[in-house]
Amino acid sequence: MADLISSELTDVLKDWSIVQWDLHVITDSGANVKKAVSLMPGVLWRPCFAHTLQLCVNGALASREVTDLGCCSPFFFCLRGRFVPL
Repeated sequence: MADLISSELTDVLKDWSIVQWDLHVITDSGANVKKAVSLMPGVLWRPCFAHTLQLCVNGALASREVTDLGCCSPFFFCLRGRFVPL
């Protein structure tokens, strides 16, 4: 799958006349996309900060310490509804 993604990304870069020298690609942390970008010479993969932050917040809100707070801190439960699991 990574080979196909890499090939398609390379074609798009060529179609748009984007030079693959010292290019940074920002995506989620999907293993297939990371692998695809690693197959492209001159292209570096970077994780999306917002996506990574959302994963951290969702993980923290799902932890037992937060869910056991109950009525002590309704803020966490209000915040919990703002993030959707990926």
